[in-house]
Amino acid sequence: MPLHVAVTTVNGAERVFACFRSIENFPPQEPVKRVILDDGSCQDQRKGLVELAEVFGAEVAQHSHNEGISRSWNDCVSWAKTQKSDDIAILNDDIELLPGSLDDAFALLRTNPKVGLVGIPPYNRHATGFVLDWPADQPRGKPLLVPWPKGCSFVVRVEAWEAVEGWDTRFKSHFEDVDFALRLWDAGWLCVTSPTGALHAWSQTFAQNPQLQGHLRLEVSRRRFQAKWGKDMLRFPDRPSAILNWRGQSVETPFARW
Repeated sequence: MPLHVAVTTVNGAERVFACFRSIENFPPQEPVKRVILDDGSCQDQRKGLVELAEVFGAEVAQHSHNEGISRSWNDCVSWAKTQKSDDIAILNDDIELLPGSLDDAFALLRTNPKVGLVGIPPYNRHATGFVLDWPADQPRGKPLLVPWPKGCSFVVRVEAWEAVEGWDTRFKSHFEDVDFALRLWDAGWLCVTSPTGALHAWSQTFAQNPQLQGHLRLEVSRRRFQAKWGKDMLRFPDRPSAILNWRGQSVETPFARW
């Protein structure tokens, strides 16, 4: 069964190229079908995205103007449905995959029917090197249940997305991943993060696109989240551990906070 992968971008043709090349460098076991979701890039960037899609054999879906990440992610899942796919990986354009990144995330979802969302944890770039975003009190090497997987790279089950009616498009960016995961938990789905990460050049979209007003979007989304949920995102209850299939073995998977 092919792996369907979407990369969302705004004026990030070179970053998308690097992301696609990382898939070539570390190819998963199954063939990959790719789509670029262009959320309102300028004309020259739109042309560049079309050109790189041609050389990689990918499709392109383009918004005429910037709609925000929630709308883009919803459109990615809608594309997966046109491909008759039950799941899809969605990546920021500043992600570069590592060996096993896609294989492990898709396997976690496909071998555990109660899992609705699997995060691919980021190795965030710092001045002193890449650091894995992982709970400090948890060992590495096995998956974890988490309140929300990080929104930069993940695999989502179409059925789970449909059950909660997708991402809330009022969140243009920030908190959309938290809100979506909390609604999945409330609907009975499990949210998991794989231990197999990917490289992340954090926040390059906002760094290269000041017109998106990233700090303003953060503060607006924070207020929307607090108004919707009535409490801070860190005050939600812990979840019980679960037995998950991980690389052919049944493992007890604890709940951990970021």
